[in-house]
Amino acid sequence: MAEIYDLTLPPELQKGPWQLLEKGLSGAGVFKGVFVERDCYLKITPHAHRMAVKAEYERLKWLQGRIPVPEILAYVEDEARQYLVTATVDGIDAFEFDAKPDDIIRLYAKAIRRLHDLPTADCPFTWIPDEQIAFAQKSVQNNQVNDDNRDEAFKERSWESMLEELIRLRPNDADLVMVHGDAYNDNVLLNPSSGELAAFIDVGFVAVADRCTDLAMIYDDVVDYYGIEGWQAFLKHYGSTDVEPQRFRFYQLFNEFI
Repeated sequence: MAEIYDLTLPPELQKGPWQLLEKGLSGAGVFKGVFVERDCYLKITPHAHRMAVKAEYERLKWLQGRIPVPEILAYVEDEARQYLVTATVDGIDAFEFDAKPDDIIRLYAKAIRRLHDLPTADCPFTWIPDEQIAFAQKSVQNNQVNDDNRDEAFKERSWESMLEELIRLRPNDADLVMVHGDAYNDNVLLNPSSGELAAFIDVGFVAVADRCTDLAMIYDDVVDYYGIEGWQAFLKHYGSTDVEPQRFRFYQLFNEFI
């Protein structure tokens, strides 16, 4: 269909039907459909959206051939919005893989390590602490934070107090690697048969950044599913790394603003 919650699609994309999967903040949306005879997803954001899909489009282009990511089928802009169409991937969320917990954690850690080990020298995207703090500040100022997604440890706090602590904890240096930036297990798709990496999805935050940008998210995800023993197993399979408590706290706090 050509209309999506009162939005008219550009002519190139009027090849529906498009099924609404998720309606996000500030006019964003995710849809499933068929485009050029391919099963696909359509993402829409306004140009001024804090997570505009142009960022994901640019990263997908750069990542092609470096690590598995979805194929780009179309990218279109009009006066108000950005539209990204990507092919579906034959994969399942990492934690849905049918295996023992330690094997699942090993496969997840292997995929993350593969991304973190990519060469960074020619990557045009950065995500340094000052940029992350600015992102958090803008999210609070524009009321684009999501209370529903907050970790229990932060639910009783105001966003302003969290922002103040974030600024106070700003690291002076960084352990730079290629990060995903939203590295929860549902953005790491595994081949349902072999367990090998099928694709990283939702890659709009991929950049050269501190390793803890991902590890802080992964800690929360793994502990929620598998307890602290799962986190220890992840570090073992990933290649144990020493993490400074203050640095780790900064990134745990920052990730609440994503």
